[in-house]
Order: sequence, then C-alpha cells, then structure tokens
Amino acid sequence: MVGARPLVLVVLSLLTFLLAILLAGLPRPAQAQLADQSVTLRLDSSQIVLGDTLFLDIETVGLPEPADTAPLEAVAKLGRETRGTRIAVVGGKVVEIRLRRVEIQPLNAGTVIIGPLFAGEVASNSVVVNVLAEAPPAWAPGPDDLKLEMTVSRRDPRVQEEVVLDVVFSHRHPILADRLPVPVLDGFRAVPVWTERRTVDEAAGWRQIAWRWLIFPERSGAMTIPELKLSGEMISSRVERGLFSVTAPSISFNVLPSVFPEGKWWLPARDLTLAEDWSQDVRELNAGDEVTRVLTLSARGVTASQLPDVLMPESRALGITRIASERSQEVTPEGMTARASFTYRVRALSPVPVFPDTIRLSWWDTQSRQTRESIIPARRINIGAPDRNALLRQADERRGLAGRLAAWLRVTTAPGLLAASGLALLAAALLAGAPALLAPAWARHRHRRAMLHALRQARDLAQSGDAMALYTHLERHAAQDAGAALRPARAALGTMLFSPGGQTSLKDIERLLPERT
Repeated sequence: MVGARPLVLVVLSLLTFLLAILLAGLPRPAQAQLADQSVTLRLDSSQIVLGDTLFLDIETVGLPEPADTAPLEAVAKLGRETRGTRIAVVGGKVVEIRLRRVEIQPLNAGTVIIGPLFAGEVASNSVVVNVLAEAPPAWAPGPDDLKLEMTVSRRDPRVQEEVVLDVVFSHRHPILADRLPVPVLDGFRAVPVWTERRTVDEAAGWRQIAWRWLIFPERSGAMTIPELKLSGEMISSRVERGLFSVTAPSISFNVLPSVFPEGKWWLPARDLTLAEDWSQDVRELNAGDEVTRVLTLSARGVTASQLPDVLMPESRALGITRIASERSQEVTPEGMTARASFTYRVRALSPVPVFPDTIRLSWWDTQSRQTRESIIPARRINIGAPDRNALLRQADERRGLAGRLAAWLRVTTAPGLLAASGLALLAAALLAGAPALLAPAWARHRHRRAMLHALRQARDLAQSGDAMALYTHLERHAAQDAGAALRPARAALGTMLFSPGGQTSLKDIERLLPERT
C-alpha cells in the first residue's frame, strides 16, 4: 500500500495536466463576443460657433442595449434624437448595427471632448469639437480651392474634323451653385459624351465635375467658344463659407478648309476601312445565278451622316441592284465610331468573263494629316454556262407550273422559244372555243342524268303499288323534251286509271318503262 501511493500521485498529476491542456484549448465565448462588439462616435463637424448645434452619431455593433448618453449632459445640451438599425457582416458574421443620431449643443467654448460612452463593458472612442466663442472673420475660397478649365484636343482642325472639348470644374469643398456651366457652341455640331460626371481625386484632394463633347466645325475660318463663368457658394466647414466666381477663358480656332476639289466628298477621319463580302464564292457563278455583295465602310472620328454612299460600278454581263443600306454610330470616350453598309443584288447575265471595276474612296487622315485612298481591287469573274438539266430539275422540284415554265424559258434556245410560243397560241385558241364546243354536250349529259334518276323513281313507285303517285311522276317527266320514252307507260297507266273496264296492271306498266333512256 505504501508503494502504491506514489503511483496514485503520478496518475493524478498526469490527469490534472491533461485537463489544463483541454481547458486552455477551449474557446472563450465571452471574450470572442466582446471582440465582435463595438461602440463608435462620429461628429458631422469639427468646428462650430458657441450656440450652434451639431449631430453626434452613435453606432453600436453586437450589443443588446444602447450606449449610455448620460455623460453627454456634462458637456452639452441634448436635443432631438433619431434611431435606426441595419444588418451588416462583421468579421464573417451577420450582426445588427444600431444607429442613433443625437443633436447636441456644447455648453462652453474651447475644445470639447465627447466620450467615451459605455454600453455595458464596451467603451466607445472619443471625438473632439472646437467651439469658437464668436464667428471668425469672413472666409472666401482662394485659387487653391477651385478651378474651372476648358480644353480642346486641337485648335487648327479641318472643317468637319472631330475635336474633343472638355470642361472640368475642380473644387476642394462642397459648393452651392444655381447653374453649372454649359459652353456656347455656335457653328459647331456637338455630340455629348458625358454631362456632369462627378468624380473624386483623393490623391490631389479634388472633387471634380466634368463635361465632354465631340464637336465638328461646320465652316472654315476663325471660330470661337466664348468664356465660361461659374459662381456660387463654397462651404469649407460649419463656420467657414464664402462666395466664389471662377472663369475659364475663351478658346479660338483656326478652322482649315477641305483639301479636296470642290464637289468631291470630304471625309476627315481616322482608321478608315473599306471591305466587301459576297454571299458565295463568285468563282462558281453560272449564268442566271444571283448573289449578294455587301460593301462596308467604317471609320473613327466621323458621324454616320458623314460617310458617303459606296457604289458598286456597273459591269457588263452583270445585273446590279442596291437592295439595302444601313448606318450606325457609337459614341465612346475616345471619340465617334461610325459604320455604313450597302447591300447589292448581283445577277450573272451571260456566260462570259466579267471584270468588276475597282472601288475607290479618298479620305483625309486626321492622324497623319494627309490624303489617303482606300480601295476594293478589281477582280475577274468567269461566269460559266448554266447546267440546263440541273436547272430544270431544280425548277420542277421547287416551283409550280409558272416557275417551271420560267426556268425552262431561261435556258432554252430560239427554236425552243418559237415552239413554246406556238403551243401557247394553240392553248389560247382551244380555251377560246371550248365553251361553244362543250356547252351542248354538257347539256345532254345533264338531261341524261335527270331522266335516269326519274326512271329509277318510276320503277320504285310501280313496285310499291301506288298507281296515282306513279301517274303524277310520269306526267311531270314525260312532258319534257327528253321524256319521250316515258310517254307509252304514261298513256297505258292513264287508260288503266281513268277508262271504264281497264284491265292493265302495274306490272304491265312497269314492263312498258324503258331499260335506259
């Protein structure tokens, strides 16, 4: 028993050590919850005049109870209060954030420290406000507080050349202005890119309002955009605000005329391309085939209305018809991009080689400042003879009678055309005389069908034994021109019915009816 006591002590020591390790590894929910909880104070101004009020924002995160505002009464008079809540994710967890806005009026001039406030065991930060005993001297914004700039990408453009006009108003503090500036652009065609775009340059400390236009001078010579003026009030702080007036100087242009001869289409652009697209390989065209050719013109620095029509020159053995055209444009921060497409239906008329002419378009390159020419080169098209049998089979499969006749006439020869004309005349003559020939035959056919029907009814009445009904039926049909075959039966039946001592029976009358009329 004495030797077992040290062993028990060792086991107890080992268990105590393991329990300490386990307890050290367990999370501490109270401390973790405390780390997720916070109270934050914010003021809407750092400087006021004694007697003014300001707003104190109190934000609590993860706390069931609001912060205690009783300590505020020692340094300020409390006014109106508003409350609200919102949901946010803090530290990967969804928490409820409580917001309180309290209107306060500091009691004394000087530096007033507000906070910390407590919500349970959680303390807030402290904020400082400088309370002036009296209002400072009048403040006015200086040259470093605001500037208005108006710039252009070029002052000596060619007529109708794209120019980028930028207006930027930069200011360090909030402003109040009745009207923001808009330049007068008389003599220019203007396309807005953006209007009153507001950004913040944090590195330079500027708030900026920007405008951008793409302007196109509509005439050559001296032109001017008048100066811009902007006035209003700038607010530096609760106690510093002042009026301002700023001006951007005017911009003068020396617009150069077109370098093309009078009457030639003037196109100042950049990155112009001229392309074509055929609906099928024109090397496999046969006489009578139809294809479409799309001519596409795209350029930057021009509007869609500035792009000329791209014409497909007339060519021997080709029937050319323009069937569609489309124009579009897109405004980008770098400038205008325009596109126009023209669709032509081209029909191969004869199986001969054809050489469509070169398509040429002269334009002024605004980047290199020189005249350029874009072309679609001429090409040789060998139009083959049509496969007549294939065309006729295709016409027979896909078209009606008129279509098959048109396909046959398209590939037939002169003797064939003569034969077709003769057949057409013969068919017309037959159709013209058909009514005179067919009318009598049709009338006879109708009479024959009527009498056969009457004969069948007479036999049915004779077999039924109704002599009077049979006589009425025969009387009605025997009076007609085609009813001569019924008259003997009608006379015999009349003698049987109306003459004294008549011995004729209905079976005898039935035998008098003809087999066929």
